[in-house]
Amino acid sequence: MAIAEDPFIHSEAYQNSKLYRKAVRAISEAIKNESLLSEEYLNAFIQSNPKFFHVYKSVGDYYASKDMPVKAIATYRKAFDCEFPRLIDKTDIEERIKALEE
Repeated sequence: MAIAEDPFIHSEAYQNSKLYRKAVRAISEAIKNESLLSEEYLNAFIQSNPKFFHVYKSVGDYYASKDMPVKAIATYRKAFDCEFPRLIDKTDIEERIKALEE
């Protein structure tokens, strides 16, 4: 007996979720290893899930780690267009912006 392939694996949503998971790891590694990622890669990551605050937090963290505070703040602020699952997530981003503005 065989189970049929799920058509979801060919969907854009599935491809975006794969990109999202891969990019989260790549951004963390780039921050830790002080390596660079292209703007195209970061934009593709954002487009993989543009309504999720965490993409903006991750990219903002990347820019902050690269000493690009203006880009970091602008990216963090885009997170406020998204819904936050917990108040602490919103507060965390507000604190990151405040620290960069000082």
